Amino acid sequence: MYKVLIVDDEKYVISLIERLVDWEKLGMEVIGSAGDGVQGIRMVEELRPDILIADVKMPGFDGISLIKKVREIDRDVKFIMISGHKRFEYAKSVMKYNVEDYLLKPIDRQELEEILEKIRGELDQRAVRRETESERNKRWDANRSLMNGLFVEKLYSGEIFEGRTDFGNVNDMFFTELTENMYRCAIVQLNGITGSVGDSFVEDFLLSVCKKVKEILQESCVQVLDCIEHRRILFLLISEREKEQKLKSGIGQAFSAGDDMRSKYTGLKLAFGVGEAVYLDTDIVLLKRAVETAEKAVDIRFRDGYDRVLFYTSADTVGPGADTERRLEELGKDIRSASKAVIARSVESVYASARKELYADPSLYSRMAWRMNQELYQYLRLFREADGMQQDLNRRMKYRLQEASGERELVQGLTRHICESIEAVVGDSKSSLSLAIRTARIYMIGNYMHDISLNDVANVVNLSPVYFSGLFKKEIGENFIDYLNRVRIDAAKNMLKDVRYHISEVAESCGFSDTRYFARIFKRIVGITPSDYRKRQTN
Repeated sequence: MYKVLIVDDEKYVISLIERLVDWEKLGMEVIGSAGDGVQGIRMVEELRPDILIADVKMPGFDGISLIKKVREIDRDVKFIMISGHKRFEYAKSVMKYNVEDYLLKPIDRQELEEILEKIRGELDQRAVRRETESERNKRWDANRSLMNGLFVEKLYSGEIFEGRTDFGNVNDMFFTELTENMYRCAIVQLNGITGSVGDSFVEDFLLSVCKKVKEILQESCVQVLDCIEHRRILFLLISEREKEQKLKSGIGQAFSAGDDMRSKYTGLKLAFGVGEAVYLDTDIVLLKRAVETAEKAVDIRFRDGYDRVLFYTSADTVGPGADTERRLEELGKDIRSASKAVIARSVESVYASARKELYADPSLYSRMAWRMNQELYQYLRLFREADGMQQDLNRRMKYRLQEASGERELVQGLTRHICESIEAVVGDSKSSLSLAIRTARIYMIGNYMHDISLNDVANVVNLSPVYFSGLFKKEIGENFIDYLNRVRIDAAKNMLKDVRYHISEVAESCGFSDTRYFARIFKRIVGITPSDYRKRQTN
C-alpha cells in the first residue's frame, strides 16, 4: 500500500478527501492528516508518506514552503496541491516545484482518482526500477500478466480508446507485445448461478476455465490476453492471418473443454461468444469493432442457448418496431408509478412485442435493456439524491445483463434493477408513507428552488393531480402548497443567517419570485418577518 498524508487547515476538506475515493482499490491508505504546514512537516519526518495532498495556503508553512521543506527531507514524495485560486500564474508557480498535479476546489472525485491512478503508475514503475535484477526477473511475469489484464479490462470498457491508441504507446503502458496480426475478442460467460453458490467458487471456477482455454488456444495464437470480470472471462486472441482456420478449430476445442468442466455442476451454463476478426497494423482503434461483435455474439445465448460456440455473424442491426417503441415510452411512465407489478408487466411487454426483431438480432435484448436503464436514469435524475449515480446504475445494469441466462431471467433482473434503484433514492421502505408520497417529498425537497406545481409533482409519481392532492393531504397531514412553502421557508431560514445574501436573493433562491409574497408567507409560518429573523440570528 502506498502511504498518503493530507495537509489542510480545513477539517471538512480533509474529511472529504478521506471519503471521496476508494483508497484500498487504488492500493493506497491515508496514514494521517495535519491541520497546518508545521505539523505536516513533523508527520512527513515520522511517517514518510509516498504521496502528500496539501493546500497551497495554510498557517505555518504555506504550500510552496511546505514543498521546499519536504523536498529537503524526502525528494521522492509525490505532491498534489489543492486550492481555491483560479489564477493561472499562481498555479504555474506551484507546478514549477515538480508537483504532480494541481486541483481546484471543489474537488472532483473523478479528477482526483485519475491523478492518483497516474501517480500509482509512476510509483509502481519507480518501485520496479529500484528492484535488483534478480528480484525484477522474479516479478516481471506477474507484473506483465497484471498489466496485460488491465489492458484487456480497459479495452472492453472502452477506456483504452480515450488516449493514444498506437501500438508503441499501448505496449509501453501495459507491457503488451502488440504487432501486425489478426485480432479477435471472445467472451466466456458463466450463467445459471444460484444463491447457494459463493463468489469464491465462481472465481475459482473461472480461473480454472481460463487456464484450460489458454492452454488450448496457445497452439494457434501468437498471444492470448485475458481478464476476469464478475462472471465473465474476457479474451483478446492474437493470431497470424494464415492460422485463422486453426484458431476457429481451437476455439471449438476450448469450448468443449470448458463445457466438460461446467457439466460437473448442476445448473451451470457456459456461453462462449466470439467476435469478428480484425486486422491491425500499427493502431488498436479497430478493436472497438472486435469488442462490439464479441458482446453481440454472447447475446446470441438468449436465442440459441448454450450448447455451441456463439460466433458473431455479420447482419444488419435491427431496431425495435413501432409497437415496441411505444411500449418503451410507456415503460418510462410506468417507472414513475414505482409499482413492482406494473414495472414487471411493462418490461415483459417490451420483449414480448419484439419477438421478430429479437430473433433477427439478439443484440436487441441488451440494447433494449440499456434503453430501459436510460429511462430509469432520466427519472432518478429528477432527484437531488440521484446526482452522480449514472456510473453506478450502468455498472449494476451490466451485471444484470451478464447474470441473465435467458429472457425470463433478464425480465426479472431488469425489474429488480429498476425497483431497487428507485427504492435506494426515495428512502426508507419501512416508512408508513406510500412510495408515491415518499418520492414526491424527496422531489419537492430537491427542487423547491424551482417553479414547481402540484401538477408537476403529480406527473413525477404518475398520478392524476386530483388523486395525488388527496393522497398527499391524507398521508402528510397538510396540503401540497403548505408543505412546499414550509420546505422553502426552512431553506430561507438557513440562508438568512448569512448576511451576504439580500432578502430578495433569499426569496428567489428558495422558489419565491415575489419578495413581498415571500415575506408574508415567512411571517405566517415563522411568526416574524425575514428582517427580524435575521436580526435575532445575527445578534
